[in-house]
Amino acid sequence: KLADLGLGFSEEDIELVRNLGFQVILRFKNFSQINNEDIEFKFKESDKDGKISGIIFEGETVLGYPSKENLFHTAELLKIKEYPFGIIEFAGQKGIETVAHQANELAVRVHSITKEEMEIISKQKATERWIRAAKERKVRIFYIKPFMKSNSNLIEDNLSYIRIIKEELKASGFSTGRASILSTPYQEPKIFILLLILGVISGGLILLKNVFNLKKYQEYSLLFLGILFSLLLLFLNREIFLLKLMALLTALIFPTLAIINNEKYFLGNNNSKLKDTQDFSKNNPSFIRIIKQILIGYFRIILITLSGALLIAALLSNNKFMLGIEQFSGIKISYLVPLLLVLVIMWLKVNKGKLMILENIKKPILIEHVIIMIFFAVFLVIYISRSGNFSFLPVLDIEEKIRIFLEKTLIARPRNKEFLIGYPALLLAMSMNFLKIKEFKIPIIIIGTIGPVTLINTFCHIHTTFLFSMLRTFNGVWLGLALGLIAVTIFYCLVKIFRKRINYEKV
Repeated sequence: KLADLGLGFSEEDIELVRNLGFQVILRFKNFSQINNEDIEFKFKESDKDGKISGIIFEGETVLGYPSKENLFHTAELLKIKEYPFGIIEFAGQKGIETVAHQANELAVRVHSITKEEMEIISKQKATERWIRAAKERKVRIFYIKPFMKSNSNLIEDNLSYIRIIKEELKASGFSTGRASILSTPYQEPKIFILLLILGVISGGLILLKNVFNLKKYQEYSLLFLGILFSLLLLFLNREIFLLKLMALLTALIFPTLAIINNEKYFLGNNNSKLKDTQDFSKNNPSFIRIIKQILIGYFRIILITLSGALLIAALLSNNKFMLGIEQFSGIKISYLVPLLLVLVIMWLKVNKGKLMILENIKKPILIEHVIIMIFFAVFLVIYISRSGNFSFLPVLDIEEKIRIFLEKTLIARPRNKEFLIGYPALLLAMSMNFLKIKEFKIPIIIIGTIGPVTLINTFCHIHTTFLFSMLRTFNGVWLGLALGLIAVTIFYCLVKIFRKRINYEKV
């Protein structure tokens, strides 16, 4: 269609914009019959005097699409001209991955609010969204669309909107100007990747040994096969696939390992092998001794999980992942599988290695069992749907207010499910162990596993700056600890009161 061709750019308009003190970013429009000569002409005519600051491709396709050869040519011209080019978040432009792979050192993350969203979003929520994009996802270009409705002066309202965004950016430590790109393209050396993979395999072997009591030759055999498999993928030039696979395995292994490797703090009353914790529980410990043991268990879990988180951050620390050209794969899997693994392993340990499926099938189903199953089914649906970037469940107003308050107070807002649910449940499960309460302990351990799972998933979003993720983790750990200790204190007091009443009634 003639309307799809585009008529080029007005030099007078470009000069006017520059004279007003603005940077100029052009939007190249693609068309289906484009060839290399057309692409070269667009680049040549667009910037005769070197006055352009960057490119954002227009529409659903990148300049040169669908031909891979044309896309390569577009990437080559971008590198020759040294034009930064925008990758628009969530837009999914066809061909952008091909161009970004070839010229990733020039890629810049762009955020935009769609026209449809602009019809319903408030100025405050839009501003919060822009700032969150800059702080949390390394976005360096805002493609701001104006509000088209106003109760007063439309132009002044939009100018005020842009001023507020600029002020909020400045308050968050950012400056406005030409968008920055990653200064030094980084690619991990192969030996460094292999050392990281060795750490992942070692974590997996420790977990397997804890569950299956592996013999030495079995450990060495699995280690050899893991390294051999990794070398084969590197030899076949499947490095990105290997990094994604190892990052996913790390996200599955280390939260599970953090819980299972500290089982004595959860199963001291059930597992005869855990003599130290069993003796501890028999002595009817004081509140202070319980808190001391809970703190030791809590920080052991955090440290093991954090070691896995650092492995993921190192595995995904090249430009392609940082810019979102490639992304961690398996977010929802990494949220669900560790919970299932902990459930199965804990069940095996409580029942001395037996699944006891047939024995449990024969038992009558009580009303409390039905209630618990319904609760956990609803819980899992909400938990899984609220993981990742997209959810079909809306954010409640009270939740949104908590988020905004924490963002303004703590800078790096911890995940709600991490510090409100996961960590307090972990501490509560440990206190149940020391108070010799078996009922509902495993379900609470499973809920508590959400804490380590969420911690490690924070580092799967590698486009978020490392220091921001570390601060988010720190805030989640101390907030979760504070709320957990409050929950443990209340629980301890209730148990003591209840037990005194039982003893009194017996007398």
